[in-house]
Amino acid sequence: MKYTKINMKNYNLHVIKTDKFKTISVKVNFKRLLKKEELTKRIMLIHTLTESTKKYPTKRDLEIETENLYNLSFYAETINSGRYGIISLNASFLNEKYTEKTMMEKSIEFLNEIIFRPNIINNNFEKNSFNLAKRYVKDEIDSLKDNPSRYSVYKAYEAVNPHNPALFNSVGYKEDLKQITSENLLEYYENFIDNDIVDIFVVGDIDVDNIKEIFEKNFIIKDRNSKSEKHLSLEKNIGDGKVVKEKLPINQGKLVVCYNFENLTDFENRYVSTIYSFILGGCSDSKLFKNIREKESLCYQIHSTYSGLSGLLTVFSGVDFDKMDSTIDLIEKEIDAMKRGEFTLDDIKKGIKIYTNSCIELLDSPNSIINLYCSTEYLGSALIPKKLEEVNKITKEDIVKFANKIHLNKIFELKGTLK
Repeated sequence: MKYTKINMKNYNLHVIKTDKFKTISVKVNFKRLLKKEELTKRIMLIHTLTESTKKYPTKRDLEIETENLYNLSFYAETINSGRYGIISLNASFLNEKYTEKTMMEKSIEFLNEIIFRPNIINNNFEKNSFNLAKRYVKDEIDSLKDNPSRYSVYKAYEAVNPHNPALFNSVGYKEDLKQITSENLLEYYENFIDNDIVDIFVVGDIDVDNIKEIFEKNFIIKDRNSKSEKHLSLEKNIGDGKVVKEKLPINQGKLVVCYNFENLTDFENRYVSTIYSFILGGCSDSKLFKNIREKESLCYQIHSTYSGLSGLLTVFSGVDFDKMDSTIDLIEKEIDAMKRGEFTLDDIKKGIKIYTNSCIELLDSPNSIINLYCSTEYLGSALIPKKLEEVNKITKEDIVKFANKIHLNKIFELKGTLK
């Protein structure tokens, strides 16, 4: 596998050459520092662009063209990456070695059509496409409460810091959606095309000069500042441990306990945190799972995750309404046990083994490989050999030191009734 980064003047082209796959995968990222008032508009924009284009005026026309391109696979998404919001347009298609000449360029032209030739009529997005997109986004926002687990995590993050982009939800906000019109969305699209920082990632068995030539011909954007700031959003979010409560018509309560850390080193934030969270609540052999779920039978599920982008450790649990206080007490007990080093060297070895296997698995799919290089470009992450070298340096003392930098931030309880 060979990586080449090409400065295309107004954007960067990242080519990962490998003969491991029969497909070519392309990811086009548009990113900018994320403001909360723009998040819903970016979600609306991506759904509007992918409903139709000038050349393919209906969703069915788009689908027919993907069939003509040997079942090209296409999807678009919005991603919150620390302080940045990313609109990502992705295509995967058979290498023309297995189809016919020029199919790679035709596939990239299709992607280009969706990005640069929207279905605009009389200075407005085509009415049906806009309305369908708005209905979809509204349904996604409305359905958030139908997934209490996801809803409770978003509400917990909102309680931690409603202004931290790394903690914004990924579906949008109803009050902002109401303000979006076809006119102001088109205005935002023009700003997006002219000003977002752009990176293109391509992985497959391809000639670097050939793919460069295709993008030079088909992907022309205006001059812009292509430098980005750090994605990491390690704000000082020292919380007060306050309990925030809400009720929904649910049978099982959801408990989210959020912790943050102070003065982490890069090594701690990237590597030690992962092994710490694994030991605490990252698997069925973890302290939280064994001692709270199995031994005490207090909850139906419990696990912990750490985000290096926000510096936040989240402990999530599904629990009966009347057992929340007991569960919180035991979570705190396990947090304190980690501070005292009450875990084994075998626990560390298991965590490192899981981490190693997950890294190796990244090489099994084109999307994972692209995301690996995205992390390298945006977050300064290391490639796999360096990751494995670093994680194998972790000692018990490192984990204890990390554990003692923890602070309880907020607790969110979602119940059927408030007590």
